[in-house]
Amino acid sequence: MISLVNRIAVVVSILLLQGCQTTAKKPAPPPPPVKPDLSAVMYLRAVFTWWDAEEPFKVVRVSDDLYRSQTKLVADGEYYDFKFADASWSSGMNCGYLTEADEIVIDNGAPVNANCNSAGSYFRFKPKRTGVFYFYFDNRGDQPKVYIERK
Repeated sequence: MISLVNRIAVVVSILLLQGCQTTAKKPAPPPPPVKPDLSAVMYLRAVFTWWDAEEPFKVVRVSDDLYRSQTKLVADGEYYDFKFADASWSSGMNCGYLTEADEIVIDNGAPVNANCNSAGSYFRFKPKRTGVFYFYFDNRGDQPKVYIERK
């Protein structure tokens, strides 16, 4: 007959072994892919730049994957058409609106979705007042976004 001490030892051993099985660590998920710094290649391109990639309209990095360009615009009741793109209008770097609901950008409004494989779509913005505006390209999430703030 097994003594009480032996029974307790067997139970404790089983519990310890089960505890070891449940504390196994899961492998860490792979880190998200690193996005390139767009400040070296991306421009605000618009009717007011004659759609050229001009140095004064090159984006600056505000924080990780958030970029900004600025310009002064006149509130003349007309829309300003614009995009974010590199100097060559490369696929993956030619960012216009994603859907028609994202076409019109309002200053100090909600961000709209961007499509960076856009050949013909461009954003439209009609300022309510003349002033300096910040144009933001937000690449922090899965879907790039664009928004404008008045300085």
